[in-house]
Order: sequence, then structure tokens, then C-alpha cells
Amino acid sequence: MERKNSNIINALLSIAIIALFVFLIISNTIRQKNPAQNTVSIGVILPLSGELGFVGSQMQKGIQLAVSEYEENEISVVFEDDQSFDSVVVIKALNKLINIDKVSVIFNASVNTVKSLDSVLKESGVPGMVLWDSNDTINDLKSTIYGFGYSTEKTGEKMAKYAYEELGVRNVTVVTAQDEWSEIISQAFVDKFQEIGGVVAIQKRVSADENDFRTILLMAKEKRSDAVYYPLFPEPTVKLTKQARELGFETLLTGDGLVDISTDTEGVYSTQTWTDNTEFEKKYKNFFDETTDPVGLSFSGLGYDAVHFVMSAVKQVRDKGKPLTPENIKSNLNNTRTNGITGLNSFDKNNTSNKVQSITIVRNGRLELIER
Repeated sequence: MERKNSNIINALLSIAIIALFVFLIISNTIRQKNPAQNTVSIGVILPLSGELGFVGSQMQKGIQLAVSEYEENEISVVFEDDQSFDSVVVIKALNKLINIDKVSVIFNASVNTVKSLDSVLKESGVPGMVLWDSNDTINDLKSTIYGFGYSTEKTGEKMAKYAYEELGVRNVTVVTAQDEWSEIISQAFVDKFQEIGGVVAIQKRVSADENDFRTILLMAKEKRSDAVYYPLFPEPTVKLTKQARELGFETLLTGDGLVDISTDTEGVYSTQTWTDNTEFEKKYKNFFDETTDPVGLSFSGLGYDAVHFVMSAVKQVRDKGKPLTPENIKSNLNNTRTNGITGLNSFDKNNTSNKVQSITIVRNGRLELIER
């Protein structure tokens, strides 16, 4: 009888051990299938092809570099190409990232497509961060979207003050693309230029892919404009610059669209992202086995900083013993401050940043920093 009881006890112990073993396997499988329990998943929508492919590619490299500095199970990233701000492509990419990839945070490159993200992000509860821009449009969408980058308005105002106070410009013609970013920065320039005593002779809106500016430029000459301000996309920037030079304009002011340097762009002023951090440059070179200029490095810096910023917010969630849900990550973004490659990273009460771009000039075939 004792032997029989002993056999029963041993059998029960064996069953318990097997059950525990099976439980551990299943539990581990569930964790692997649901990485949100342990891993922060970031969905990234960037212009990886098209006219602004250089910008997106550099941001992607910064993100990849930052991710490499964490353990494999801490963070995962899924990249999508918006083909240089195609709104339809953006919506498809966003729905995939949220519904299929189950990401906890969305990175988007620019304000140009930010309105397309708003309704989907509101419904999902996933926070979105705009890497390049920060402005009042993002402020209006603050329930879901954060402006991590540079203040569009303050950058336009900075160029207006520089033109008036340093270059002696008093009469200016402004050419604006029918595009969210161009319209915001142009209006900020106009408002500040007029506020400090300048005259805006002409403010003309053109299509985002316009390539013939001669009529506007001839009107500007008739109005005796000292300068032309034209924050446009790269290809229109090249066209207007060349046509303006042919008509004898000496002072030309533009924005981030100045990426193609030529004899026509010599002496052109532009507001740009700019990073000359030697430590980050060395880290970039070691990781990618290549170098880039301060503009390219700055775009990489934005991606790099954004990852570390999110992970700092994630640390706060973990320290509180809470699950890594989108809602919990979002609730800690406003409490997060990091000193990064692109400066102090933090959000004000409107979920926007107050960083401002630098002013550069083309000298001897290369961009040089004038005012940080």
C-alpha cells in the first residue's frame, strides 16, 4: 500500500513538473509573439525616396545608430517610405504600422503630412512625433502629435531679422509654395519683416512643383525688391535660383530646399539644420564607414535624438512598474528632457519644441555656418 501511495505521489510530482515546464514554454512563446510586453516598437514614416530622399535616409541612419546602442530586446523599428510626403502613401503606411506591426510610437518626418496622421492616431491612442518640424499646426493637433524638431515660425522670423538687420534688405519679394511648411515659414517671415520696418512688395503663391518664376522675378525688379525669399522644395529652389541670377538678383534667401550646390547658388543664404558635433560625427563614421556634411549629420541627429528621447520616457514607465502601452509612453513624453545632438529636447505645454535652425551661406561651392 505504501509503495502504491509513493508511486501516486511520484506520478503527481512528475505531472506537476511537466505542467510547469509546459507553462514556461507557453509563457515565453506569448512574450515572443507579443514584443510590446518587453520591447518598444517604433513605426517610422520617412521620405526614403523621391525629391527629399536624402533627408529621410539621413534620419533613418540616425535612428539605426541610436537603436544599435540598446539591447536587442529593448527596441524594434519598422521603416516605411512616404515617397517624399505623399499623403495617400502616408495613410497606408500608418495603418499598417498601427494595425499590423502594433507599434507603440510613430515618427514622421515633417509637418507636410501631419494632418493625414491625426485622426488615425487619435483613434489608436498611439503618440506621433514629427522629427523635423515644430509649429502651430502641430500645436493644434497636440492631443496626438508632438513637434520634436525646429520651430518653423521662429526659423522664418530669424531669417527676416537677419535680412533686415545684417544684410540691409528693406524691400523683399516672397515666393511661397502651396505646401504646409512653405506657407507657415513664409508667413512668419513676412510678419516679422513688416514688424521691424521692412516692405513686402510681392507675396506670390505657386504650385509645389512650379519651375518657371520669371514673371514673378520681373515683377520683383519693377517693385525694386532688394531680395527674394523663397522657401521651396529642392527642384523649384534650383530653378528659381538660376532664373534669379540670370535677371541680376544678388540677395537670395531660402530655406531647407537648398541641397543642390552650384555656381548659381554661390552667395545664397538659407536656414538649415546644422550639426558639427565632432563626437557624433566620429560615431556616425565608425558605424556607417562614411562621412556626411553638417546638414546631413543634423538630420541623422534628429533621428538619433528622437530614439533616445522616447527611450528616456520608456524608462520612466518601467521605473513605475507600468506596462509599455502607447498611452503610458505618451503620458511621460511631456516629463522628458534630454540633451542631445540637436540641443535640448523637451516639449512645452503645447507639445512643441522651441529649437531654431541656423543660417548658412554658400561660399566657394559649400555651405558655411553664419549664425547658429
